[in-house]
Amino acid sequence: MTPGRALILAPHADDEAIGCGALIARKAAAGAEVVIVIASDGRAAKRADEIGGDELARVRRREAIEAAAALGLPPEAVRFLEFEDSKLDQNRGPLLEAIRRVAADVQPDEIYSPHSDQHADHRTLSEVARVAFKGGPAHFFEYPIRYWVRVPWVQPQPGRVKALIHLVVDPIREWRRPRAVLVRTGEYRERKLDALAVYAGEMANVGHFVYEFADTEYEAFFPL
Repeated sequence: MTPGRALILAPHADDEAIGCGALIARKAAAGAEVVIVIASDGRAAKRADEIGGDELARVRRREAIEAAAALGLPPEAVRFLEFEDSKLDQNRGPLLEAIRRVAADVQPDEIYSPHSDQHADHRTLSEVARVAFKGGPAHFFEYPIRYWVRVPWVQPQPGRVKALIHLVVDPIREWRRPRAVLVRTGEYRERKLDALAVYAGEMANVGHFVYEFADTEYEAFFPL
């Protein structure tokens, strides 16, 4: 990892803080340029039943800017692609073009993309980012979001047998990938937790597993 420009790709507002909040804070403190790209508008989260999708999209946009500030970034460091939440898979072509445009503008030295898991938006952005950037000039890493719980090993499959097969095969596939790069959270751990606290509404739904690995001594990144 370098002190140069970094591009952080996040499926939803909060994923960037969960997966690499301390890394972002560390780079910001060192004076490196960091740009966060939020792919979806966040309207499909559980709180949509309470306040409506349009209002929730506005709330999550505001939260993303506040969380970035907690990590040491200005509002203009956060860019919003505004694809409809939970429908990234239906927008692969436009999504590919959009992240390529941002990368062409930022000219990053490092790119961080979500590690594929059972969430359709996470999986889609991971796959699209690989098409866009794997083998390119920037150092390319994936960060886990839902890696440390059982459910990521089981991709949505019709039937119990296929799910069990994935439960066996997927960990073997992960074991064969290059060893993760561990980055110490250190003095930036509290900033990461401050950023996560901004997303209190989302953490209320998923915090039980998020804090089990987010509030730790290291963040993990898989080099591609």
